[in-house]
Amino acid sequence: MVERVVDSNYFQIQHFISESPWDARAGFERVALDTSQLFAAHERVGLLIDESAHRKKGKQSVGVGRQYCGTIGKVDNCQVAVYAALSVEKYYGLIDTALYLPEDWTSNEARCKKAGIPPMPAGVERVCKSKVELALDIIKRQKELGTWFHYVGADGLYGNSYHFQREIDKLEILFVLDIHSDQYVYTEPPVIAIPGKTAAAGRNPSRYKATGKPIEVREWAKNIAAEDLEKICLRKTGKGDLNC
Repeated sequence: MVERVVDSNYFQIQHFISESPWDARAGFERVALDTSQLFAAHERVGLLIDESAHRKKGKQSVGVGRQYCGTIGKVDNCQVAVYAALSVEKYYGLIDTALYLPEDWTSNEARCKKAGIPPMPAGVERVCKSKVELALDIIKRQKELGTWFHYVGADGLYGNSYHFQREIDKLEILFVLDIHSDQYVYTEPPVIAIPGKTAAAGRNPSRYKATGKPIEVREWAKNIAAEDLEKICLRKTGKGDLNC
């Protein structure tokens, strides 16, 4: 689908987007930097990560397959992509995206070539990346580009991934993520090490273990006093303020 542009030819625009040799990445980078500059004077600029699905009928569209479709809340034939946007107050601008390629695509080079997916550089194997991995690629790319944002925001798909949290923390980026109520947390920093042998017989321990006992988030939340919480408005939405 191509948005109607005044004084333009539909087929020329379709050709420009799908066939002409223009640098899509350079276009994304220009949009990201321009949007970043536009929001530079605001506080709490968020880099928001989310995926969206597009239902399809056939099997030829790039990355199409039977997978979870968030727009209808169930598995269907669709394309899925991870999107990134800068958001502040009531303003929102898409700046990056990455199409999710299921394994039955990445393992079939002939299918990728037929669909027009660019070949990988020499010596680099095409692999299936999860949505979490695609999101991390986007965040790292925007950080290296110099896009300015105060925090990363994402829903429970990403908040449920400890790997996602650790990698953002390594980048020294503040993050605000939805998490599942049954996720476990430690109330004190645990020490992770291989425990010593406690008996003369048997094998030596080889697996790392953490000291202390984790607790579910919903149980931990019950012990927080109201006066210890501070409500802040992250941004404005179509349904009002998004508070945290």
